[in-house]
Amino acid sequence: NRVGPTFVKETMEKTGLGPADVARAYAIVRDVFQLRPLWDAIDALDNRVPAALQTALVLESVRLMERAVAWFLVNAGHPLDLAAETAAFRPGVEALTASLDTVLDAEESSRLAARVAESAGQGVPDDLARRLAALPVLAAAPDLVRIAEKTGRAVAAVASVYFGLGRRFGLEWLRDRADGAKVDNHWQRQAVAAIVDDLFAHQSALTVRVLENGAGEDTAADTVVEEWIARRRPVVERVEQLLAELRAQPAIDLAMLAVANRQLRGLIAG
Repeated sequence: NRVGPTFVKETMEKTGLGPADVARAYAIVRDVFQLRPLWDAIDALDNRVPAALQTALVLESVRLMERAVAWFLVNAGHPLDLAAETAAFRPGVEALTASLDTVLDAEESSRLAARVAESAGQGVPDDLARRLAALPVLAAAPDLVRIAEKTGRAVAAVASVYFGLGRRFGLEWLRDRADGAKVDNHWQRQAVAAIVDDLFAHQSALTVRVLENGAGEDTAADTVVEEWIARRRPVVERVEQLLAELRAQPAIDLAMLAVANRQLRGLIAG
């Protein structure tokens, strides 16, 4: 009921897995991100805020659910083990939640604060508004936990590099443009969705490459990123030039996204 009637079917089509797998992944995401108390808090707003606002708040959790369920179906072992996956990932989600003030830059923190203020201004309690505003950031948590495990770094340290790379190479901007790209048919929608998935994968792969570059754990994230970039200046400059050209366009289409996707893949390989 929380994710809508088409969720299971669409997830099965996207991942090629069965309804039992989707149900297990749903339960894992629900428990890893502790969504039950969040939903209960939204339900408790009945007759206190407009119904349309309640629906919008639930949709914030649905967007996280959609991405995280797909992540576990693609990246975790099968059959999925609810207890094991929850134990492995919930502490990382909690650590990321606690460190958001330090891993986000001023612009991102300002956007998060604006989302909190918008909800609170419509009658949503401050604590609930903060939890909901953080969901778009927390959606990256499964990747960050896995990278932290692979590199031996703290989740907060991984997150600082991950979000720093996202800013540096416009990955969040590209995903936003992709979400708004004009598509004319089912296949174009599928192609755009695949590119969005690739952009998330590129951000994770770049984070691993940067963290494995040899910088000490106490080195600031911006320094770690810039040191890695300095060793790959020619390919970085090509990506930067492309991004500048894309930002100058009035609209981004599928062909432009495909070119950006290829350039970023080359950055990882380089």
